[in-house]
Amino acid sequence: MARNPSKFLALLSVCAVGLFMTLFAFGADKPTVDKPVAAPFPRYNVQYAGQMLFITDNVTNKLYMYENEEKASKLRQVLDLTQTGKNELTTQKDD
Repeated sequence: MARNPSKFLALLSVCAVGLFMTLFAFGADKPTVDKPVAAPFPRYNVQYAGQMLFITDNVTNKLYMYENEEKASKLRQVLDLTQTGKNELTTQKDD
């Protein structure tokens, strides 16, 4: 019994179209809720050195430098860490 190649190709084409339509129907653009993606590293890094408190914000790439005083810590300088590697770093706030 010989197979009919045109019937086989027609059946194969129908199966391929059916598979494509099924994948398209179930994988179509569904409304999704944008969830915040957790960073693989902590957002803040805190270090103490004597009377100074250094807080690095890893998302904004800024280094905040506080001086510890009697009742509170006072912001002294903010460095933009994207300037790292330049000959001179400028601060955004200097009291």
